[in-house]
Amino acid sequence: MRNMQVHLSNVLATPKHAGGLRLNGVMKTSSYDRPIISIITVVFNAGTQLENTIKSVINQVYDNIEFIIIDGASTDNTLEIIKKYENNIDYWESVSDAGIYDAMNKGWALANINSKVLFLGAGDTIETLPIELIINNKFSESILYGDVDIEQGVFRSVVNWKLHIGNTIHHQALLVPKSLHVNPPFNIEYPVYADYDFNVKLYKNKHCFKYSKQFKSFAYQGGISSRSSHIEMVVISKKNFGLSWSALSLAYHLFLKIKELWSILLHRLCF
Repeated sequence: MRNMQVHLSNVLATPKHAGGLRLNGVMKTSSYDRPIISIITVVFNAGTQLENTIKSVINQVYDNIEFIIIDGASTDNTLEIIKKYENNIDYWESVSDAGIYDAMNKGWALANINSKVLFLGAGDTIETLPIELIINNKFSESILYGDVDIEQGVFRSVVNWKLHIGNTIHHQALLVPKSLHVNPPFNIEYPVYADYDFNVKLYKNKHCFKYSKQFKSFAYQGGISSRSSHIEMVVISKKNFGLSWSALSLAYHLFLKIKELWSILLHRLCF
């Protein structure tokens, strides 16, 4: 489908603003006892937040990680931060794109075919990785997921019927084997919740999801996911599960919105 295609010319040809270990001939590989993890960060004008994310990745104990940064031609100090850590980044590029999911598609196309892929936004950090499950070949084709610390507390990821009405998995604690979907997976028709659409497709295709309490990340608030786009999630629910589930999705998100507005009103009345 046209809207799901990556601009392959940008992926296959090295952009003018690019660097990293790969361009110096260093290519990481995956093996039976040391499977590779591809961590992809997409960023645009978020240099202040990006450094924490980079440090979080390069300080991991598990060392067979390829780190890819896709920058959308930032005009702040993002490029300066990237170049500061260039010797710890496998590949980076700074090229204008069609939005966050176009950038994420580029990163997916660049990831090692044998890797498990994890997306971190600028400001997101890894707290702990599920190393035992990663190196256990029994789970090589499993999608690993965990919990995510957010400002309001802990987001407890679940994979069950609730996925029919909303996104119950945060990408900051989600490792997906690229082999399950070799082509770039994000439909850029959805500017905010294309990751929810992809999660639903994985779920509908009955791929194995494995939860690990050892897998935990922190999600920086203020990115694209902070936008209120309940209708988009309802549309995705309808497309994948039908009218009945989308009606439940709409009712659920209306309830959440009313609850949020009521909380704001009570706060104002109290102060």
